[in-house]
Amino acid sequence: NIVKPGKDGVEWDDFFLALPEREHLASFSKEVPLFIRFLRVVTDEHGRNEAFLAFVERAKNGLVVESDAFITTEELLALMWKNGFSESERNAVQFTFPADYKFHYPELAVLFDIAEEDTYKFCMRTRMEASHIGELDWAMVKRQGFIRDHWLMFGV
Repeated sequence: NIVKPGKDGVEWDDFFLALPEREHLASFSKEVPLFIRFLRVVTDEHGRNEAFLAFVERAKNGLVVESDAFITTEELLALMWKNGFSESERNAVQFTFPADYKFHYPELAVLFDIAEEDTYKFCMRTRMEASHIGELDWAMVKRQGFIRDHWLMFGV
């Protein structure tokens, strides 16, 4: 038996059986003040102030993210090393964010100026390599038509 924390409206499922659509994943609102301060420095350095302002507007009342579409700080540092980022850039991430921080795909997209769809797919692939059990929104994945299913199984 796999034991996962209980949450209202969340169903745990194996993503290897069927990869869920984005709207099927359980989502939550994430406060990102530390990330916004870090993003301000990065976008100022690269001259991307409009990207910063758009992200701040989006995250004003909490950034809504899917719970399983993220990479950890250690995974991000390893990726930065593989992609040739400098030691000072990796140190900036390592010393700013705690080891258990989860970078969700909207944060990665604005930080590295990559399309959100690409970062979402990458985060999902990374999570599935680490653990293929994930949270789904029960309202989106529950079976519809119990009576119809019942007659299909027992009425024949």
